[in-house]
Amino acid sequence: MKLDFSKKVWPKNIDEMDGINVQSRHLQDKNKYRHEGFVHEGLSVAIPLCFPGQSVPLAADESYIQSLCLDHREVLYLGCGGKRAHLLVGMIQGPTGIIYDLATLQENANVSAVMIGPDQQIFAVTNHCEEGALYRHIPEPLLYDCIQEWLTASVPAEKLSVPVKGEGIAAALMSPDHQSIYGLSEKSGTFFRYDIHRNKTHSIRIVCDIRRFSKTMVLGSDQKIYGTSANGTLWYFDIKSEEFREMDIRIPSVAGRQFHNAVDSFAVDYKANIIYGGGTADGVLFAFYPETGQMKSLGKATAFAGVPALCVLPDSRVIGISGANGDIAHIFEYDPFNHELKDLGMPVSTLCARVYGYEFRGGVCNKNGHVYLGQHERGGHLWIYFPAVRTNH
Repeated sequence: MKLDFSKKVWPKNIDEMDGINVQSRHLQDKNKYRHEGFVHEGLSVAIPLCFPGQSVPLAADESYIQSLCLDHREVLYLGCGGKRAHLLVGMIQGPTGIIYDLATLQENANVSAVMIGPDQQIFAVTNHCEEGALYRHIPEPLLYDCIQEWLTASVPAEKLSVPVKGEGIAAALMSPDHQSIYGLSEKSGTFFRYDIHRNKTHSIRIVCDIRRFSKTMVLGSDQKIYGTSANGTLWYFDIKSEEFREMDIRIPSVAGRQFHNAVDSFAVDYKANIIYGGGTADGVLFAFYPETGQMKSLGKATAFAGVPALCVLPDSRVIGISGANGDIAHIFEYDPFNHELKDLGMPVSTLCARVYGYEFRGGVCNKNGHVYLGQHERGGHLWIYFPAVRTNH
């Protein structure tokens, strides 16, 4: 049947916004309305996973960034996954400006954690449906102030252990003395310790009998490792006493949705001894005070669920990502000095090519307050967010 559009009333361009005649205002006022949805404070930049202009980026189906960490030299290490899992190094400070593929780790896996160990050795764990493994990489000395070429060797990573047979590794972190790695398996939630020097794994316990637990952990300034079990209930493992305890404290969520809630990401303000986190169920940001046991809800930056990345700036502000799978991410900021939580907009980068950021995993902040965010998408980029400078802190 032929469609008849002869009587249809088509929409017209809208010249009025909130009673303001946009056509009569200055161009700057128009841009205020047009660009408000994108990052409007600070600057976001997306960097391809290569040496721009000199090398080919990592394969698009292997560029899902899952984890990041910084060493004492401000050298960045990234864990990527997809069809193959990779360990990458990034030297962003100074005129080097390169991301380099150090090693290929495993087929059909993600790198769930990257850690700096003793003697600057790099450790990485993979999350694979059948067998997650622990790897060690001892990179060649890195070159600085490299303008045209990066002449460093790609050294294969050493597979050390399969901590939990038949399971991937959801999360892992390095002990303060760099002698042990604590991890959490993907399916059963088995909490384990790996002794680096003895190359032995010790299973400590299952963190939740019904297998509803957070896929991330954090080391507090009290040398306790924190995570959540069913209903978003906090647990901790004391490294000194080796005590495991499930606390009578739940992370905040919308009423009735506790069963769906777990921590999506953690970040620690070590100066103030505050642990920040965000929930998976509703994206509620919270602050936990280990000394007093107080749990404080800080609210929601956006309507989205999930907070897949969090980090604390040197001035104690918190920068995070709001959004879950399928959403377009929003960068948000929490300022503990004036207790303000605000949405800063959607990430967009116009450097070299226009790139939009939809899904992210992991964030880390350097000593200058620059935030590195891992884009967890096909053809993902490393994002750098430069927050607006605050003068009242």
